[in-house]
Amino acid sequence: MEFKGISDLGKVEVYIIDDKVHDEDLETGYPLSGPRGDFVSSLLGSMGLLDKTRIACWEGHGPDKVIDDIIKYQPKIIVGLGSEMMKQFISTNKKVTEMSGQIKTISLRDQNFNYLVLMSPSYVIKRMEDSEIVLKFSQDLYKAAQFISGEYSDPLES
Repeated sequence: MEFKGISDLGKVEVYIIDDKVHDEDLETGYPLSGPRGDFVSSLLGSMGLLDKTRIACWEGHGPDKVIDDIIKYQPKIIVGLGSEMMKQFISTNKKVTEMSGQIKTISLRDQNFNYLVLMSPSYVIKRMEDSEIVLKFSQDLYKAAQFISGEYSDPLES
């Protein structure tokens, strides 16, 4: 499986980690393909982030390769999709729907990174008729754009 998105050093601002390989990913050879990828790509495009994003798959690439790639590209923010990714990086008993939209500091090989917890796009797509869930996902992803531009302020810190 190939990494998806940009590969220019110093240009990756958003690093998305999908949790597992889906059938569409196997067909294309890239993570976050098919309707899930189209949905996320359309949101990233509307936020001006599509050309600043790199996408990996935890299961498909393997944890060591993903972490090596993050260290190499030094993104401004990592976006973890779904509960499985949240469990890998955040110690909590909460559900991903409760944590979605929160930005945490994580440590990878003694380096700190900003990590945005996000619901799985598969979860959202299955509930497209629920405008509140779709809006929450969109607003939560928008926090990555706000964070990169310096516009994000954590309401818990205010």
